[in-house]
Amino acid sequence: MFSKKPHGDVKKSTQKVLDPKKDVLTRLKHLRIVIENAESVDLKHFFDQNYSHIYYVFFENFVTIEVNLKQKGHKSQREELDSILFIFEKILQLLPERIHQRWQFHSIGLILKKLLHTGNSLKIRREGVRLFLLWMQALQTNALPEQLWIFACLIPGFPAPQSEHGPRTLDNLISPPLCLQ
Repeated sequence: MFSKKPHGDVKKSTQKVLDPKKDVLTRLKHLRIVIENAESVDLKHFFDQNYSHIYYVFFENFVTIEVNLKQKGHKSQREELDSILFIFEKILQLLPERIHQRWQFHSIGLILKKLLHTGNSLKIRREGVRLFLLWMQALQTNALPEQLWIFACLIPGFPAPQSEHGPRTLDNLISPPLCLQ
């Protein structure tokens, strides 16, 4: 009675996700349809085959939402951010092999730093921690010291990593001070 009705045509939505002539918001809408309606094996295959298109659609929409949130910050933008972060989570979950090889390493790291920023709401930061842990799980031994320092700052009870300027904090790892000499 309350079961989800399957979406009419996942194939059409798949084609629209991959169509570079479509605007990124339309492509995002169709990507969400594909994610919500495709079988998990098919979805993994789709992500493996089209990872660059998928990441492009995600990243362009993330940047747009980020700008809108900074300007307005309405509830509708926060809901759009949740939708974008759902796609980001799927990227982290379905492409661990690529992420382990540091695919989009700096881009993903920058996005996570933005989510973890101490000026954000607790809800966004909590989501940032969850996504950061998924990223670390995929990176495994390919994480750099910076990611390990951020991890140490996020986990209560871990000693603060040291630097030549004193203990590292999440604030100075996420938005380091300018060192002008």
